[in-house]
Amino acid sequence: MKRTGSLRKISKGTNAEISPKPRLVGRRRMNIGIDARFWGLEHAGLGRYVMELVSHLARLDRKNRYTLFLRKPYDKELKLPKNFALVSANIRHYTIEEQWLLAEIFSRANLDLLHVPHFNVPLLYRRPFIVTIHDLLWHEVKGLSVTTQNTLVYLVKYIGYRAIVSRVLKNSVRILVPSKVIRDKLVNERRVERKRVQVTYEAPSKIFRPVRKKASILAKYRITEPFVIYVGSAYPHKNIAAAAAAAKLINDRGHTIKLVVASSRSVFLDRLRRELKKQGSEKFVRLVGFVPDYDLVILFAHAKALIQPSLSEGFGLTGLEAMAAGLPVIASKLKVFEEIYKDAAVYIDPQSPEEIADELEKMVSNENLRQRVIKAGLSRTKQFSWSRLAKKTLQVYEDAAEAQRKA
Repeated sequence: MKRTGSLRKISKGTNAEISPKPRLVGRRRMNIGIDARFWGLEHAGLGRYVMELVSHLARLDRKNRYTLFLRKPYDKELKLPKNFALVSANIRHYTIEEQWLLAEIFSRANLDLLHVPHFNVPLLYRRPFIVTIHDLLWHEVKGLSVTTQNTLVYLVKYIGYRAIVSRVLKNSVRILVPSKVIRDKLVNERRVERKRVQVTYEAPSKIFRPVRKKASILAKYRITEPFVIYVGSAYPHKNIAAAAAAAKLINDRGHTIKLVVASSRSVFLDRLRRELKKQGSEKFVRLVGFVPDYDLVILFAHAKALIQPSLSEGFGLTGLEAMAAGLPVIASKLKVFEEIYKDAAVYIDPQSPEEIADELEKMVSNENLRQRVIKAGLSRTKQFSWSRLAKKTLQVYEDAAEAQRKA
């Protein structure tokens, strides 16, 4: 999962969409735990998922009790309804402490059901849990080229990852996934029972909508027009270098275009800079780092297109956000993008800078094409709702608890 955006508190005053409450007649009150340590958009797409899920559950469900496990500073500052309790769990992700200490913290809460929004469920936690599997990236993209760690550390972490995921897929009461593509991979490749897997589509947040251009935003980030934009992490599978090579090709053909890269994570940025320098495309790329949502939506208004040249994804949230803001999307020919975007995006071979360059040039020069894709994108985003995701997730909580009581 991958995003930049602003940090914001979820409170009673949030503008989250409200859906009718599901009927809970005959259901007893549950104590539901949510591992919310990914709260905050410094955690990119995972942070967005946790924040939106909790904020909508807070509006949707006043019957069940929720226990949120949070890192600093969010364990002290969130304002939520009275049926939400905050527990400090200031433990870093993917660590030995997470596997050892976090299991004890979860267990002390005496939960009826725990929801972990990622694969990293502590091996020592023995009570009922559900998990969200956003993708199977580490199963599909592996090796020393996708890590900044040394060989020994990478191998230890990879073996640990496989052990944790295997246990999670076997023992979770239910599994939530963001797309049918990921569901089918779990069922067909990991032999997970289909009835245990529920697709809950994510959605663009309300801030992403068409807005007026504001020239000052370009000065703030030292961006010149025309430009296309990439938003997300700089992990190797995001394939940013291919988009940069395409930008170089366009400029070599005598046209002017810049690629703006908005990435809040710096883990692989140094490697990306070396790649850009090696291929001679660095002067056509502007790395702007973290961009808060209220700036990003204005950059979308100025951009000609969002480019997503990724080699592997579990969903397509950034593309939906761009569409909701009225920005056309050019994306890799991936099954998951085709599932989420349908005919509202232009698809390219991510391994072909020439094809990427051709489609970018068309989008920049053909206003009729741009408007058709923009219109299709705005229509497509109406099919997605965080409120709907929260409602389906709550139903999964209720069904999972009921199944445990009957077991």
